[in-house]
Amino acid sequence: MKVHLVHTNDLHDRFPLKLLESLTKKETLLLDSGDAIGGSNLVYRFREPILEKMNQIGYRAMAMGNREFHYSRKVLSKRLAAAQFPILSANVVDLRNQRSIIPWILMNLAEIKLGILGLTVPQYPEGSPWEKITGWRFLNPIEAVKEAASQLRQAGAEFILCLSHLGFPFDKKMAKEAKVIDVILGGHSHTILSKAYWQDQTAILQTGAYGHFIGSWELEIEAFEGKVKGWKLDGALIQNHD
Repeated sequence: MKVHLVHTNDLHDRFPLKLLESLTKKETLLLDSGDAIGGSNLVYRFREPILEKMNQIGYRAMAMGNREFHYSRKVLSKRLAAAQFPILSANVVDLRNQRSIIPWILMNLAEIKLGILGLTVPQYPEGSPWEKITGWRFLNPIEAVKEAASQLRQAGAEFILCLSHLGFPFDKKMAKEAKVIDVILGGHSHTILSKAYWQDQTAILQTGAYGHFIGSWELEIEAFEGKVKGWKLDGALIQNHD
């Protein structure tokens, strides 16, 4: 089973439309690892046109980055509503129970079930006074990824992708300590990885920032009776010349 995996991260309102259109097909799994929008916690924007473009081209999921996460619940609600694909974070907890961030999704890919989870860089420590002000708690990403991966395995996931907006150094630490993710699509640190970085049995990918590069990979999974027996990854970063 082959999956064409195309991914972006830290677009910051720059959208390489022509290159994405040339790389994506109906069967492409198009994902983003956060910080797609141009706004911030300090600058409010009424609209984020890049989310509309991501809807049109067919993104399947993205991680909640720190750009997407605003302290204002009203702003966050607008961002979530604007995206026609799930924005994921397994380590963000709503203390007021008014709204939930989806931690993970499960999708069928030919013979197997693929799990996709998201992680967000913590905006403040657990127990911070900001929790009372905002109503949001940021969990330890390593403990959160273990819990989310366990839930996905219980739901039948045979292969797990993590959309991580934690930064490359923390992705390496997480892969080493958690040992529950097959592929990490990273973001936040704006790291350009021209080839997959392997931490033990986990492949870590990241495209830099601002749409200068897009990751295009062929993920080949060997499965028998719905169980993964082996897999390999081949591809590269494609440079955007527009």
